Amino acid sequence: KSLYAGYGSDEYTSQRQIFESEYNQDCGCHNCSRRFKQDIEDFLKPHIKEPLTILDWGGLAGENTPFKGNEIHVYDISDRDPIEGVVHIDRPSGKYDLIICSHVLEHVPYPEQILYEIKKYMGLLYIELPLEDTTKAIDKKYWHEHVNFFSIDSLYKLFARCGLSVID
Repeated sequence: KSLYAGYGSDEYTSQRQIFESEYNQDCGCHNCSRRFKQDIEDFLKPHIKEPLTILDWGGLAGENTPFKGNEIHVYDISDRDPIEGVVHIDRPSGKYDLIICSHVLEHVPYPEQILYEIKKYMGLLYIELPLEDTTKAIDKKYWHEHVNFFSIDSLYKLFARCGLSVID
């Protein structure tokens, strides 16, 4: 949790730029997904029916969670206060119509364990990950950010191990 204290703040960004000179707040994982929130909603609409109960797993304060106006819970280790209309929870419980897991699995050492945990609560699961060139990753001076790099093939294998099916 302490590794992500102040995540995205000016101080955090200046420290991270020491290790990743190309990093800035405008291209950080969650800031990018903010720009694509409408695209995410459009992508998911054929698979859901509102009103929804939504769990944003690793969703910071909920600022990037799609489908505002629905019941939204955020489960996150950050120290940010949730935005209006979002409830920060200490632990998920029950089932959710939609679980968002956006830019999380590349940060955790055991993504399979996270998916098994998420599976307990899910209806539909939306996962978003960066597609990073792993040949360049070897030369990158990572701090504590991305500890996993996924290809389409590795994702399908991960999902299969966890008993998840890709629908779209």
